[in-house]
Amino acid sequence: MSGLYWGLTALHLLGHPEALPRAEVIAFVISCQHENGGFGAAPGHDAHMLYTVSAIQILATIDALDELDLPGRGGKDKVGAWT
Repeated sequence: MSGLYWGLTALHLLGHPEALPRAEVIAFVISCQHENGGFGAAPGHDAHMLYTVSAIQILATIDALDELDLPGRGGKDKVGAWT
């Protein structure tokens, strides 16, 4: 998750945010979310504050925070409660 965040940030700074497919970035981030609302470093990893912050930063960078509110994802409130 951290590597994706830094890579995405670098691509934005270089003026190439399109270099990473948005749908695939969203799918990866969501695949790292736990039922408790937190995010792990990769699918199957335990939720951790560092990776949760990175996940939220990634979704915010690509204007995808609303993805958290889709059915079955728990919503932004669940992420907030976990933090």
